[in-house]
Amino acid sequence: MKVRQWIILVILGISSSVWAVTATTTGFASLIGGDVTSGSPGTPGGSVGMGGTAPVVSVPSVDPVLHGEHNPCAMGNWPNVGVYGDHRFSIRPESRAGIQENLQFDNGISMVGELTARLSPHQYGDVTPDWLYAGYNLTPSWTLQAGRKRLPIFMYSDFIDIGFDYPWMRPPGDLYGWQIDHYNGMNLLYNNTIQDVSVTWNIWTGAEHDRNNKMLQLMYYNTSPGDGSNGQPIDEYWYNMIGSYVDFSKDWWEVRVVYMQNEVTRSQAGAGTIHTGDHQKFQGISVNLDPGNWVVRSEYNEFLRPSSTDLDYYHSSLLGVGYHIGNFLPMLTYSSFHEDNYTGPYYAESHFTKTATIRWDFRRGMDLKVQYDDTVDHSHWPFLGNTKLVTAGFDMVF
Repeated sequence: MKVRQWIILVILGISSSVWAVTATTTGFASLIGGDVTSGSPGTPGGSVGMGGTAPVVSVPSVDPVLHGEHNPCAMGNWPNVGVYGDHRFSIRPESRAGIQENLQFDNGISMVGELTARLSPHQYGDVTPDWLYAGYNLTPSWTLQAGRKRLPIFMYSDFIDIGFDYPWMRPPGDLYGWQIDHYNGMNLLYNNTIQDVSVTWNIWTGAEHDRNNKMLQLMYYNTSPGDGSNGQPIDEYWYNMIGSYVDFSKDWWEVRVVYMQNEVTRSQAGAGTIHTGDHQKFQGISVNLDPGNWVVRSEYNEFLRPSSTDLDYYHSSLLGVGYHIGNFLPMLTYSSFHEDNYTGPYYAESHFTKTATIRWDFRRGMDLKVQYDDTVDHSHWPFLGNTKLVTAGFDMVF
């Protein structure tokens, strides 16, 4: 990564001497702290598979590794494994800061880079490049881009680290908890206004290879009884990605639909290959409404990943309703995640969260938030369990 960054800097130095360039620097930061007020083992239950009902499982639905270190615990930041627990207040799981540099050349070329620093224990001291790509304006509406970008499968994927841009402390983890959230590749972006409706269409292709995926290693392939693994690093490779989303918006409404498919290869040191070229599909829809003082946020997603041993079907959703009262926005949200494993109901993951949030926009580009999350775990394997999490945070953009 350092070599690639130096090459880009050299190119920028040469380019800036030939063409006029406009540089724009922006940044963001979130300081978030919280604690788990209570926790208990989950209760396995619910329907799984094609119309079947899973039998009651006697094993408590709590991961002994996570809870042995952070008992009880709640997940604040899934991709970076930001865990609240240990019966003490912490600002490390979700606090972060980032800066973005946007260079626009007068010949239609653009270059964007974004660096983010986190306090998450498994990212402590790291500064990661979330964006590093170049673009070229083919026409006023069409732009070709190539490099490293966020994987845009969710409504808030592109700006998930910019807490100021959404009403919650974090987008609900029942949806926004996937192990791969970037890709390296190319995309074709279309922006236009048709009959007073703003239209954005994005088509992308690429891959992402994470040779030490912390989320999978610590949350799904640790030393929990029954999972047959040893807690060694996970090598996760998503490739042959091809996806597209279309976003329509006007005045107080916005609708977004998305589809992606790719192959997955996964292995673990000491345990061998887990997935080999398994084909997966993702599809989703989001509807956001802002009529008057009301705020409505909704999203529904589906993942299908068949393999030689099972046919996993994941579906997640959220619905949030809020109402502006001056500079305050109180909001209630319900989110859920369910994994239906057609051939192995004992391994199904299932949980839902009821969330209450109050946001106060006390100054331009700054807000304060307080949030309460009540998560109920019905997973059929040892997982997070039932938790109640209280967090308070400060967001800013500049």
